[in-house]
Amino acid sequence: MTVCGLGKGRCAAQQVLQQYAPPSFPRVDDRPGNMGYSFGIFGGINAPADCRPNYPPNQIPLYEKAKMTPYNRMCLIPLLLVALLLSLPPCAPTLAMAEEKNLLDIWGEITPPPVVPVQPANLDPTSSALLILDIEEWTCNAERRPRCPDSVPRIKDFLERAKAKGMGVIYSLTSKGSPRTILPGVQPVGVAPIVQSGVDKFYNTKLEKILRDRAIKTVVIVGTAAEGAVLHTATGAALRGLQVVVALDGMTSATLYAEQYTAWHLLNAPGTKGKVTLTLFRLIDFQR
Repeated sequence: MTVCGLGKGRCAAQQVLQQYAPPSFPRVDDRPGNMGYSFGIFGGINAPADCRPNYPPNQIPLYEKAKMTPYNRMCLIPLLLVALLLSLPPCAPTLAMAEEKNLLDIWGEITPPPVVPVQPANLDPTSSALLILDIEEWTCNAERRPRCPDSVPRIKDFLERAKAKGMGVIYSLTSKGSPRTILPGVQPVGVAPIVQSGVDKFYNTKLEKILRDRAIKTVVIVGTAAEGAVLHTATGAALRGLQVVVALDGMTSATLYAEQYTAWHLLNAPGTKGKVTLTLFRLIDFQR
């Protein structure tokens, strides 16, 4: 029988058999001049002489006198399997592994998911709040985010509807912003709360306390960037047990892909799935 693997692997295999074989198993032919030793179970497995254990002279069983019984054969089958595993050389990568493609290889083959569904939203103005996120001069302009300026009139119209119903409004700023940098038409009036943070407007701000103090259960989120403030603040609200409504025509970014991805993420990702309603301004109504 030919065993795969030479040198140290075969030596380890022989040592397993030597250590765990039954006493009656023929061990080693240690006669002078012999360059190896044999185990006769299904044939011969020969190993270099330097792999042999050093038996005391009075304990060396002679190969010629030993006998392999059927019982010994059965006992050594598991040991032989272990020995074979030890003797195998490291496997080279298979052809299938070598041909496996990563994400970058198949990037152009990826098709976008189906259009996300939008749903009507019926809001209780007493337990809902409008969050207008980062609609500032340097974040919402034709050079940086070409679609953002067009969303401002739509946000303004909904803002007026919401305020007429008594719905609360909360603003956010980027780390570089100030109340004066919020674009005309949607600027705060009076003492409207303003929080300032990075993409997650709950982080290091009083936004959670503001919402809790007002007993808010639902937040309507609009602003920019879609994959920044909108996505992360919506996720933060959902993880805090709030219902989230995102108006897609009030959410913009520098690229259409970012807006598309954000919409898909909000509906499908852990943390927001089942807690976010995607809608359009015209589909939002208020309870009387």
